Amino acid sequence: KTQDTQLSRQGVTEGEANYVRILYERRCGEDWGCIALPDRTSNGGGSSDSDGDGGSQEPSYNEGLFTVLYQPYVTGPRFVDQVRSDGGWDAVDALHGDFPDSTEQVLHPEKYPDEKPVNVSVADRSTDEWSRFDHDPVGDTVGETSVYAMMYHNGQTEGDRYSYESDISAGWGGDLVVPYRNGSGGYGYVWETRWDTEEDATEFERAYRAALTEEHDASQPRHNVYVVPEDDQFGDAFRVVRSGKTVRIVNGPKSGDLDDIHRQAGS
Repeated sequence: KTQDTQLSRQGVTEGEANYVRILYERRCGEDWGCIALPDRTSNGGGSSDSDGDGGSQEPSYNEGLFTVLYQPYVTGPRFVDQVRSDGGWDAVDALHGDFPDSTEQVLHPEKYPDEKPVNVSVADRSTDEWSRFDHDPVGDTVGETSVYAMMYHNGQTEGDRYSYESDISAGWGGDLVVPYRNGSGGYGYVWETRWDTEEDATEFERAYRAALTEEHDASQPRHNVYVVPEDDQFGDAFRVVRSGKTVRIVNGPKSGDLDDIHRQAGS
């Protein structure tokens, strides 16, 4: 139903498939004689990353999106291995009848099955010019994996790209993003995130603001509002507000659209 639950289910289906492959390969050269894999670095015409004169080309795909979609293949086997260690293959089989509820549970096997994501709702505070759209029920959950990828590719966390471990994303408790559009072809969204503690929420809030200003040269025309220049691929306006364990981000084409997309409580 959501991006996060799709990835968490793939953490089982793709995770188990890759786990079995890993177990198989470990027996090669010891218990079994296996056919060697071809050298993937040799393509007969040089590396595909070379532009022919020694320079490297920009990736032809969205690296952040790839990091998100690749997660089940990396952390899924770890998750399955932990489940098998705790309960054997019967416990692994049982996963297909009781999938993880979030990528958080796949990234942190100790949280499966008890620590479920909290339910997050977003009140519609838009003007008549703006309306919600998307599937029914409206909204999507991006999850811990996507938060990690966003922070990694916006310079807020370092280390192994495929570790999927970050202090910024580890306190995720739940989220909901709701898209909006108007009759003039404008788009925006409200993204509400819930965190395990106020400290986790504050850490995420600070990192998100830093990503806007440090990585995308955003200006701050007024309190909590940031505007990324139009020549940036994320050229938009953002409002970032934390209240306790909740961080709400409102996005729109211009700073003047933010209140029309989601009026602040009490205003």
